[in-house]
Amino acid sequence: MHAFFNPVITVDGDSATGSWLMWIASAIDDDPRLVHLGCDMTYTRTNDGWRIQSVNMQFGSMLKTAP
Repeated sequence: MHAFFNPVITVDGDSATGSWLMWIASAIDDDPRLVHLGCDMTYTRTNDGWRIQSVNMQFGSMLKTAP
């Protein structure tokens, strides 16, 4: 499961950039983990609305939950 939070979006005409925080919850061999990382995206406005052009995920940190 994942979610994006706290966007900072800058629009410049028909293009835009966005910086997001991303949280990922997962279980590896029934061992729950949380991952936090940054994610930068670029967008382009089309006739059908805004579309994502690129996604760049940065290094993050994984937190192991308590037993």
